[in-house]
Amino acid sequence: MKDARKFRGAVESAGNRWPNGWVRRVGWVAGIVDTASRVDAGEPADSQRRNLSGYTLADYMTRWIGSDDCRASEQTRARYRNQIRDHIRGHAIGALPVEDVTREDMQSWVDWLTTDRMDGGKGHVYKTAKNLRGLVSSTYRRGALLETSSKGRPLATVNPCAGVRIHADKTTARKPRFLSLIEYAALLDNMAPEYALVVETFAGTGIRWGELSALRVSAFTGPTLTVFHGRKHSPDGNHTIGATKTAAGTRTVGIDSALTARLAEHVRGRKMTDPLFDLPSDGSFWRVWDRAIVAAGLDGPTRPRIHDLRHSHASWLLAAGVPLVAVSKRLGHADVGITANTYAHLAPDDAATMAALASLSLPSGARPRLTVVA
Repeated sequence: MKDARKFRGAVESAGNRWPNGWVRRVGWVAGIVDTASRVDAGEPADSQRRNLSGYTLADYMTRWIGSDDCRASEQTRARYRNQIRDHIRGHAIGALPVEDVTREDMQSWVDWLTTDRMDGGKGHVYKTAKNLRGLVSSTYRRGALLETSSKGRPLATVNPCAGVRIHADKTTARKPRFLSLIEYAALLDNMAPEYALVVETFAGTGIRWGELSALRVSAFTGPTLTVFHGRKHSPDGNHTIGATKTAAGTRTVGIDSALTARLAEHVRGRKMTDPLFDLPSDGSFWRVWDRAIVAAGLDGPTRPRIHDLRHSHASWLLAAGVPLVAVSKRLGHADVGITANTYAHLAPDDAATMAALASLSLPSGARPRLTVVA
């Protein structure tokens, strides 16, 4: 009963809204605003943190993301707004005045991200928490620290993200799953016939799934596919056809003779403006994919995603001796460093390296033992 009175008092003090320090389905969150103890002591819930700027952190971030100072595409802004909704407003830190958020507040929020989230599920992996911390930090560096209030004072004098550590395992991020040619053959054998060519084209070109989804019949020009566009999430939650992910994404990708023949038969009688593949929007393809994965014996902790066919394509090329730079261009990476970070460990030594090793005549076990005498 005492806890119920405490909560009711906090709600009333906060203007009949969720009080600072309270997170739905979690309860009072320590280390942000100790609302519960202040209400117990008879203080108004908002007395210790006065909002001089007029903005809470969540409101200011939403405002900044909509401004010209946030140099992001509309698609990225939409993603930022969703992140604010789910991770900033979903926590007590979102209700704090933007000028009054401390490093301790920020550390408590980051710890919450990587442990017990609002829905009670597992914490976010390191990369996600790092990206969210970076979004808040950018809001201060390029917004609140530069902007002044109506009284001529900076909205914030310090960046509360400075020095905030992420206590999460950096190795928990999902690693690429490289399929062997035998595993890929098993997957293709178990794929529904109506989607077999889709999978063949994806695995045989290494283009992105969004690029494949946006292909028109006109993109097929015999022994090549020309990539001009990509399918992206739009701010309203649907999909739209837009530019490729990077400028390097606009490219022409060569295909082998067997796939060329299959695609030529597939496009016969179609208009040039028709989609190259009729992919359903109801998610049924992914159910077919899941069934094929299970039937091929690839289910388990390292079950491949559709994107892993792109990774596998790169690994097959590197194993065949294709230079890393050529693989990077084919994948549409903006920088060869991106390709190297993901695939360099798969690249075999080149001919020059092997020739140098041969010329060194390194000692082997098949020779008399030598003793070095000082």
